[in-house]
Amino acid sequence: MSTLALRPLTEADLPEVLATLNHAIRHTDATLDHEEKTLDDLRDWLAAHHGRYPALAAEQEGRLAGYGTLSPFSSRRGYLASAEISIYLAPDARGRGVGSALCARLTELAEQAGMSTVIAFISSGNEPSRRMVLRAGYRHEGVLRQVGYKLGRLTDLDIFQRTFPANCARYDGTPLDDLLAAHTPAEEPVR
Repeated sequence: MSTLALRPLTEADLPEVLATLNHAIRHTDATLDHEEKTLDDLRDWLAAHHGRYPALAAEQEGRLAGYGTLSPFSSRRGYLASAEISIYLAPDARGRGVGSALCARLTELAEQAGMSTVIAFISSGNEPSRRMVLRAGYRHEGVLRQVGYKLGRLTDLDIFQRTFPANCARYDGTPLDDLLAAHTPAEEPVR
């Protein structure tokens, strides 16, 4: 098995990201998007992923095997303590540990950034993603029933959450700006 390298996602990766994402949009319920994306859409999307909300590439054999992001859970300021994790794999990269490596590293980055929790929303039938987040220490916290429609059927979304108790304790009475200043990561290479 070849070496897997995790690194920051760059604009040069966007054509492969586009192919991976549009495949998921067309053929899976891993995303509930119905409209395929363009490179312009992805340039704007990538520009929003830095600092507390990184985008990582998983490179194997000189090509993008998958990518993952941390994104704001909500645009409301009070939710800055948390993030949502998303991971997408190239169709031929599934079942090779790529998703697990991305999930583990993004979860670690969230903890280092001082997040209180990371949330994953997974379509109920997506067993590989369910197993991936459970291996990374996430807990199943609930189900949003019949909230999505994809591939000709309604789908439930399972909610998984990984909480960082030491980080949660820091939020007790500390002003949000102080917390953010203390945990805003410098832009540095991802190992």
